[in-house]
Amino acid sequence: MTIYEGDQYLIPFGIKAKSRVITPENSTDVIIALGDMVKSYGEGELIFADNKYYFPLNKEESLAMPKDATCQIEIHINQDILHSKQFSVKIKPIKDVLEKRLLRDE
Repeated sequence: MTIYEGDQYLIPFGIKAKSRVITPENSTDVIIALGDMVKSYGEGELIFADNKYYFPLNKEESLAMPKDATCQIEIHINQDILHSKQFSVKIKPIKDVLEKRLLRDE
């Protein structure tokens, strides 16, 4: 996954456990660790649609991300805790994004 500095996102992710889709109805808390940032969401605090959660990332948070970050998601289901596999997130510096936009506009 690639994120551009200074942009805001609703990042979709789906979680399955033994082919069962994890939904707000069968889970309680969702904790997302992205780079140095850790955000915790209780029941109903994340958007859920089409069997996916949508994690909000605002402009300030994307600007504060390290160049290479890892992400891991933790979901609480009753007394159990599920952890996703860690995955890499590349952060494109705003300088690169602006240069590409300027070249495209010329």
